[in-house]
Amino acid sequence: MTFKKVGPYPSSHDDVELDALMDGYRIEGPGDVLQALVRIQHFLGWVPPQLRKALSERTRVTETKIRGIIDFYHLLDAEPTAPWVVHLSTNITDMMLGQQTNIDRFNKYAKKNPGKIQVNETSCTGLCEQGPALLINGFAMGRINAQRVDDILALISTDTPLDQWPANWFEISSNIRKPGPLLRHHVVAGEALAKVKTASPEDFILKLDHAGLKGRGGAGFSTAFKWQACRKAIGDHKVVACNADEGEPGTFKDRVLLDRHIENVLEGMTICGEVIGAKSGYIYLRKEYIYMYGHINNAIKKRREAGLLTEDFDIGIHMGAGAYVCGEESSMLDSMEGKRGIPRIKPPFPVDQGFLGRPTVVNNVETFCNVALLADKGLDNFRSVGCSHTPGSKLHSISGDCKHPGIYEFPLCTSIAEMMKACGGKEAAMVQVGGAAGRLITENRFDTAIDFRRLYSAGSMMVFNSDRQPKDLLHNFSHFFVHESCGFCTPCRGGCQMLAAYSDQVMNGTLQKQDEKTLLDTCKLMMTTSHCGLGKTAGQSIGQIFHHHLKAQKAENQEMAHE
Repeated sequence: MTFKKVGPYPSSHDDVELDALMDGYRIEGPGDVLQALVRIQHFLGWVPPQLRKALSERTRVTETKIRGIIDFYHLLDAEPTAPWVVHLSTNITDMMLGQQTNIDRFNKYAKKNPGKIQVNETSCTGLCEQGPALLINGFAMGRINAQRVDDILALISTDTPLDQWPANWFEISSNIRKPGPLLRHHVVAGEALAKVKTASPEDFILKLDHAGLKGRGGAGFSTAFKWQACRKAIGDHKVVACNADEGEPGTFKDRVLLDRHIENVLEGMTICGEVIGAKSGYIYLRKEYIYMYGHINNAIKKRREAGLLTEDFDIGIHMGAGAYVCGEESSMLDSMEGKRGIPRIKPPFPVDQGFLGRPTVVNNVETFCNVALLADKGLDNFRSVGCSHTPGSKLHSISGDCKHPGIYEFPLCTSIAEMMKACGGKEAAMVQVGGAAGRLITENRFDTAIDFRRLYSAGSMMVFNSDRQPKDLLHNFSHFFVHESCGFCTPCRGGCQMLAAYSDQVMNGTLQKQDEKTLLDTCKLMMTTSHCGLGKTAGQSIGQIFHHHLKAQKAENQEMAHE
């Protein structure tokens, strides 16, 4: 299946049959609910009541639960929308490039033309280096400016079908600025897998261990340990899951790997399946990347035709529906099961009870590419990059105040200063490493190296010059966390709301002195009592940025006192 461009959405859908929208996708049970909803939304722009009822009857999931699933995901709608729906990214790098002007222009048109277009704001769409970005009826566009907005509105005014819009508007560039061994590696389908098969699974796990390969998705967990644990877990049907949700603001490296190196991703997943004894594999693809579905699906088909994917081990695609929290592995697994993506209590861990209760390895897109590289080129080649305690390379998505935003591959243990030099960020005063949930590094600490000991990054690096203030980040990120909190636990749900309210007061200069301690205490409470990593890292990030704001404010006050 390929998700084709749909627009304008149909005004009448009373006679639409559920199966007519599935395009060959078979609805067999509760696990198919989310995938069915994604397809209904794609073709109609929302999920009408009669189709919710039909889906309920087919899957034996109550209509109330289906409504709850729709409401959980930002890119699903249970109420009628409009023939045209635009989602504009409000990530801080998009806003720095003038996105607010675009938002205002769309809203002005919507006000003058009620019922014609629905204007929504959304989180990072994975196009930070080519922003401002938006989604139009689900499809991504980058480099939006006033002229492009006018051109879009002109086509919307005449209801020109979306598939007749200029193709170049939808072109997404890779923007690879500095390739290294990972980005230069293009595996021949099946060759790395064949090398793994010449030895035992235990031998390759030992190679992973000696390579020191750690997860590239943010946690930095030992790949060898995870694979070994899953291999030893009790269960006949084991699963390989590739986390391609990539929702962390400022991150777009996996987008490029899926586009330019999909064969490496699939090779790494197949190797994992061979080593742990899995029967099935899945790529969990964020809905913002729906335009890549056909490309990935075609690559999977080619592997099947070549006999590299069989009934013994096959790979499918699960679509997300817009939820940052589903980047957390257990949330992602619940989403794959067709549910709301609520983080699970651990233990049990996914390697013991993951997808559908089966032992599951969850790794990031970049991690699987590293697996293919290690299997194909060998241990010595892999360890020749990086440093002794942290071998290998790391992809960085660099955006913001720099001359050359894009994808950079650096050896691990490379300093931020060196990265700023490479991307043209010579005027950088601050860098947010690891996305909104990461850490803010100021210029006096640019000698810090990215590794697994001192500072680690999931791949996002947002650059800010001296014209930006910590309070700008505080405000943008705190509202992002409000938008993305799943609402399951009180510390995160209430804490994010409080932090956003305080950040509003910081921006307008009305935050009281006594509230500064309350803000920091809220951050600490979230870090220690939140159910999952979202609340914990949100509290840590906002607390750290607020400390930088207080320092900047103090320096500004001292400077004013000396004048």
